Order: sequence, then structure tokens, then C-alpha cells
Amino acid sequence: MAKKHSSNSSSADNVKVIVRVRPIGGHEEGEAIVQMDPNMNQVHIRNPDPDKKFGTKTFTYDGVYDADSTQIDVFAGSIQPIVDDVIKGYNGTIFAYGQTGSGKTFTMSGENSPPDKRGIIPNAMQYFFDTVGDAPKDHQFLIQASFLEIYNEEIRDLLEPKKGEKLKLRYDKNIEAFFVEGLSAHTVKCEADVDQIVKRGNKARVTAATAMNKQSSRSHSIFTLRMECREVIDGKETFKVGKLNLVDLAGSERQKKTGAEGARFQEGVKINMSLTTLGRCITALVARADNPKEHVPYSDSKLTKLLQDSLGGNSKTVMIANIGPAGYNYDETLSTLRFADRAKQIKNKPRINEDPKDAMLRQMRDQIEQLKAMLGQQVGVVAGVVASPPVNGVPAADTEAAKEAQRQLDAMKSKLEEKEAQLVKGGIVEESLKTRAHEHKALLQKAKLKLREKSKEKVQLQQKFHDDLGKIKNHYKRREQTFKATYNSLQEELDEKTAAVESLESELEQTHGVLADRERALMEKDAALEEAYEIAAQLRQENAELLEQQSQFLRELNLEALISDCLLPADMKDAVLSLAQWDEVEQIWYLTSQDKAGNILRPQVRQIDSASKRPVSAFTHQRKQQYPTNTRYTTEDALGPTGPDVVPASAVQNTEAQYNQGHTNQRSAAPTRPMSGLRMKRSGSGDIPLARGLVSEGRR
Repeated sequence: MAKKHSSNSSSADNVKVIVRVRPIGGHEEGEAIVQMDPNMNQVHIRNPDPDKKFGTKTFTYDGVYDADSTQIDVFAGSIQPIVDDVIKGYNGTIFAYGQTGSGKTFTMSGENSPPDKRGIIPNAMQYFFDTVGDAPKDHQFLIQASFLEIYNEEIRDLLEPKKGEKLKLRYDKNIEAFFVEGLSAHTVKCEADVDQIVKRGNKARVTAATAMNKQSSRSHSIFTLRMECREVIDGKETFKVGKLNLVDLAGSERQKKTGAEGARFQEGVKINMSLTTLGRCITALVARADNPKEHVPYSDSKLTKLLQDSLGGNSKTVMIANIGPAGYNYDETLSTLRFADRAKQIKNKPRINEDPKDAMLRQMRDQIEQLKAMLGQQVGVVAGVVASPPVNGVPAADTEAAKEAQRQLDAMKSKLEEKEAQLVKGGIVEESLKTRAHEHKALLQKAKLKLREKSKEKVQLQQKFHDDLGKIKNHYKRREQTFKATYNSLQEELDEKTAAVESLESELEQTHGVLADRERALMEKDAALEEAYEIAAQLRQENAELLEQQSQFLRELNLEALISDCLLPADMKDAVLSLAQWDEVEQIWYLTSQDKAGNILRPQVRQIDSASKRPVSAFTHQRKQQYPTNTRYTTEDALGPTGPDVVPASAVQNTEAQYNQGHTNQRSAAPTRPMSGLRMKRSGSGDIPLARGLVSEGRR
């Protein structure tokens, strides 16, 4: 793929961050601790612990939505500009972040009915196709959708779930970004097509019930809409490519609150690990403003690899931080607000993707033109065959040649119609979709009017503030004038007394100033100290959870090591480890020289002792030469003509001592291997060798 170019220079654009709080649930205890101020775009969070001196913290964001805000309010206020930019040819990303059960999936997907409950994805798609329908008629669009999830660090195609494939990430140096190899892309022409795809993908997504959410998302999902637009400007044909990523992240969770066990616990560990990597990337991107050489660990997680363009790259990004209002979730809510506060400092460099050489719309246009030319030629061929004279009294139109030419013509027409059906032309809206489009436009217009009213209210509040401030100033100015007029006659008397008092007032003011400065410094230190204590407590709690997860992983690792020690001798284990190498791209271990493993190149040949009455293995043949008196390696019939051979106890002990002495090193190297040797049973008639477990106790 060729690298994308842009005619306009890219300028820095900060990640936009908005915060939305859900209503308090019936199962949640206590009163709400979160207060939203939409006019000032501020969030106030109060510590439920009454012993905290500085219990309220304030954060400012690009947008704030309280529990009474509707889905269309969020879309019209913060999401619509991103969709407009995607239609212009920019890359756009919208992702929801927050604790599990904070309302992320509801914000992104919502409910099908009523219309005001529909989430960001359906609202964005409806607005997108409404805008395409209002475009000039000479515009052509090719729109494709894909839907994937990241479950336990494995990528799956939600639109092709029956395949069960684990898709791989590849890095393309030309576009300088990661892409998912083998991910299906489906052509869509209207919002109804997208709605069907989203429903199909959500059914295949992994969800489960936890103590905090009846339907908790156990995976991260990314829905991508890719648009290519062809337009003619000043007689010149141009192509633009825009991509919209809609990301629903699984919620960060704590095992003590969710009560997750078994598979749910492992899912939570993977989710927290990927979100931790996302937080590290955001921290590194913020630090990069002061240190351009700061390393950003995108490659530590598949989620951050896919979001690399959205965080610090070629994209316009909006982050929606979802929080809960209950005091029970104070720590998680504060952590989310701090995460969002860091994210808004990230600077992206978005640019319009113009005239990419790999534009599929250009390729499809060329294919359609080629098919039209071939179709014209085929029409001439059919006309020529039909106009030819009859053959043996059969009209030319009824001959096999004419029928074959007509079949080829029909196939070309069908292929041309199929290609043209994938394109969307501007200014055309199907009649069946007009009603829904009008309803959505009406809701959007109502939300815009509401926003304008709030904007006017905000301006009025600011104006009222300035007016009140002016009145206060005028009031004190009049009082000052009255004071001067009243006491002007006493000025001389006051001058003498004032001169005596001024020195005392000066000293008093200096003392008050020093005390005030010390009090302010003390309060600031107290606030900073309490903030540090809270952060330290949160870090200790997170560290304890990470240690618990690490302990779980170590137990699993020790189990696997124990299995490995039991199944592999020490020398073989060292050989395997020396051949193992890590593939950073595939994220797997593999063994080098696999073609030489086993008996592929050197098949074992079983040696036969020609002097024996029965076959003997190579190992037995070698040991018989080393220990000729050991009856373990006797190849002849153990029961001779006179009955079983009897070996003296002294010979057995010497043989066993020689054998064990010769294998001391081998037993110490592989302590889990059973120890060889003869087992003897004492009887009244002498010492009789026993087979190793082959003769039952009753027959001995």
C-alpha cells in the first residue's frame, strides 16, 4: 500500500475529553458524591470520608454531561464535529473509558427504541448517511464497515465469528501503522445496513454477569467505518479517504468488587493489563511534550497498537470518560477523572487523506469503465451474430454462438450492476429511509436548540456576574465619596491621629501579611500532603492487586515448569531452551531447526541380536555388554528346561551396585526419572528375581 498524502499541513490538535455521569442505581448505597457543572465544564467530586479536610476536588474538561443529559445531547454537543471531519477526509476516533458498570456500552450503542435512547454509533451512522445524502450529485462514495474485538489479547472478527480465527496484527511501514490481517470489510449503503452489522457483531461479542454489572463486556470492541469520496473540483478528479473508529473499551475492575472467579478473573486480569498499558502510553505521550525522545510503549498491548494513530498520531480523537455517582466507587471515579485529565494533554497531528494511491474507489471506477467498454464490444458481437444469415434454415439468433454471446453479455451486465451497486451517489436517499432521516434531523435540531439555549444561559450568567461586579464597585465608590465628603472637615484633625496610627497599622498589616502567607502555605502543604496520601494509597492498592495477579501467574508458571520437568529430562530441556526464540510480530515462541527434530533425518534402526531367540533393542544390547551378569538383559527363555534360573543373592547385589554406580550421574541429573534395578524377594528356597511389576503379588 502506498503512503497517504495530504495537501494541507497538519496542525496540533489536543484530544478532546468529555465526562458523563450515569444516574445513581437502586442497588447503590449512600448519596451521590459527584456534582456536574455543564456551564463551566467542571466536575466536582467529594470524598465521602468526613475526616478528610480537603474533601472536594475539581476537574475541568472540554465537555460535561450530567445524569439528565440524553444520548442526542452528547452526540450533538461533542460527537457531530468528528463525523463532519471524517466526511472531509480526516481520521476520527471516539472511545469510551471508565469503570465496569459506568455506562460505556450504553453511551456507545444505547437501545434501539425509543429514538432518543440510541447511542453514539447509531446516531453517528444516521448523521453520516444523512450528510452523504445531502452531498452534490457528482460525488461518489464507497463505504465499508468492519467490527472486531480483543478478548484475552486475541483479535477476533465479530462479523465472521464462525471461522473462529485468531487474527494477527501486522505493521505496514508505508502507512506507518498496524492493521489486522484477514479482517473482513463489508460494503454498506445506508444506516440500516450498518445497524444490521452492529447487531450481528454485538451478538458475537463476549459478555458475562459480574457483581457490578449484569451484562459486563469482557472484551474491547472496535467498529470501523471507512469512507472513500470521489469529487471533481475545477475539472480535476480528487479522492479523499476518511476513517471513523468507534471504540467500546471493557471496564477496569477490581476482583473484590466484581466477585470474578475462574475464567472471569482471568478476563479481568487481561482487561486491566491492557488498560494499564493504555495509561502508560498516555503518560508517556504527555511527557513527550517536554522530552521528545520519551518512549511510548505502544507495542506492549494489541489495543494500544490499534489505537496508535488515535493517540498522538493522524486522527481527531474524542474520549468519553464514564463515571458513577456513588460514594462506594470513589476511588475508581477519581482514578477515571485523573486518567481523563492526563488524556486531554495529548496532542495529535490530524491531516486530510487526499489522493491515496491505494484508493479502492479509484480501482473500482477503473473496473467499471473497463466493464462498460467490454460491454459495448459484446453488444456489437451479439448484434453481429444475430444479423448473420440463417444456418441450415435455423435463424442466427437461435444458434449456440448467439446464445453464448448473449450469456456473456448478461454476465457482464450483472457484474457491472454489482460494481455500481456498491457505490453511493450524493444527493440520493431511498424513500424507505427518508422517514427515519427526518426523525433524526428533528431530534438533532432540537438538541442544537437546547445547546444554543444553554450557551445563551451561560453568556447571561457571565454577563450577570460582570454586572453584579460593576454594581459592587460602584457601591464602594459611592461610599468612598460619601466618606470623603463627610469627613473632609475633620481631615486636619485626622491627619495628626492618622500619622500616629499609621506606623502601628503598617506593623499590624505586615504581621497580618506574614500570618496570612504562613496560613496559605500551611493549607497548601496540607492539601498537597493529603493528595499525596490518597495517591499513595491508591497506588498501594493497585500494587497489591498486581502482586496478587503476579502470584496467580507464578503459580501457573510453576505448574507448567513442574509438568515440563516431569516430561522432559534436564539435558533435553536445556536443548529446547537453547533453540527457543521469541517472535515479536507473531507474539509466540518457536523452535529453530524444527526440520531436524525427532527422527525426521535420522530414523532409528532397531538392532537385532542374531544370536538371540527374540529381538533385542539397541539399549538392551549395549547394557548386556556392559553388565553381562545382570539377568535384566537376558534374552534367552527365562524358564529353561529345568525351571527358572536362580541367581545367588551376592551376585544380584553386586550387579545392582554396579548398575546403580554407573547411573548415579544420570539419576542426579533427572531426579524425577524412576530408578532402575532388580527387586528381590526372600523365600525359603533362595533368592528369586522378580519382574518389575509384570507379575501380580498373588502369583509370586
